[in-house]
Amino acid sequence: MKREYFVFFMTLVVGVALFSGTSFAEGRGVLANESVGARPSVLGEAYVAVADDANALRWNPAGIPLLLQTEFTASHINLFSLGGFADYSSESGSINQDFIGVAIPNKTVPFGLSFMSLGTSMPYADENGAILESNGYSERMFTLSLAKKLMSGSFGVSSGINANYLYIDGGENYSSFGLDAGLLLITPGILPDFGFVFKGLSGGSSAKMDFGLSFNPIRPFRLVGGISKVVDSSTLQYSTGAEYLIRYVSPLNVSLFAGFKGLGGIEIGSLKSSANNLSMGVSVRFARYKIDYAYEKHSELENTHRVTFSSFIDSPESFHLKAGRRAFEELNDDKAMQEANEVIYLSPRNPEAFHLIALSYERMRQKAKAIEILEKIGKMDKGYYQKNNLKQLIQDIKEQD
Repeated sequence: MKREYFVFFMTLVVGVALFSGTSFAEGRGVLANESVGARPSVLGEAYVAVADDANALRWNPAGIPLLLQTEFTASHINLFSLGGFADYSSESGSINQDFIGVAIPNKTVPFGLSFMSLGTSMPYADENGAILESNGYSERMFTLSLAKKLMSGSFGVSSGINANYLYIDGGENYSSFGLDAGLLLITPGILPDFGFVFKGLSGGSSAKMDFGLSFNPIRPFRLVGGISKVVDSSTLQYSTGAEYLIRYVSPLNVSLFAGFKGLGGIEIGSLKSSANNLSMGVSVRFARYKIDYAYEKHSELENTHRVTFSSFIDSPESFHLKAGRRAFEELNDDKAMQEANEVIYLSPRNPEAFHLIALSYERMRQKAKAIEILEKIGKMDKGYYQKNNLKQLIQDIKEQD
């Protein structure tokens, strides 16, 4: 049943992509394709192959089923540092973009809801600087995201679709509905993951295709690359980026990321670059709260600062630890150890995770390994060792037949 349901969902996504009318591409808005989220904006188009947080709602809805748990995100961007960072006044001339969303990766139909707002004002002043009038422009987009994945071992494919309602106020009001569709190919080990998104789902001039790949030569380190192209245009936007997770800044999880984005055209089989920019950022997570910051350098305009706040129901460490304990109670020692090792990857000195692995080894009758890990906990966290009476547990294991 699960496979048949996924095939139906994939057919829906592909069918919509093939048979959507041009009305879906019309009126998408001047800035509707502007990126959201601090971290994805640095990694660029390649993020469609990453899509591992709630920003997948806008970048690639196929990533929603791959999230561990429900996630909320909110972003603010002041493009080109015009006006104040969060100045929404009609006299500022600033371009502000705000995004909020919640992604819910439930087992039946993973889905998400999001809202994006982008607006600017264009003040006119006299020779003394007095504001004579101010003309504004704004876009509001409401999105429902639906997705489904199918896994076979370590391989998998996920598909997703966005149903968008866009309202534009720029002197004359305009509204339209649109659809985006995305695919994500998940591969095991160090093989790259691939992502593809079609925005606009039409042959119209506003339709846009994003393709990316993500490659982890070692687990804390990620390399990405991507290409974006507007249909019926020779212009390409391309990006490369890298990300590294620093795991030893307890109790924080810190990631550093940097990217390069270029804009060019295809002329007689060659790529001509006409504009490019560098960006970099940092992600800091404490327990179930995360803040991302990105700095984007522009060649002519002022630089852009982006901030994203995210929260989870549980911290990733707590999520994996609970999953490991459930597996242990269900007598699934391999799964329990797998989840415990995920905790250790994120928090290398977590005594509860080591304790769970030791208990699994004990039940698997691998006494030497269980004792070795319990003794390691004693050296690493004496308070936990004493509180849980692990010295007595070691003695009990030694006395087992």
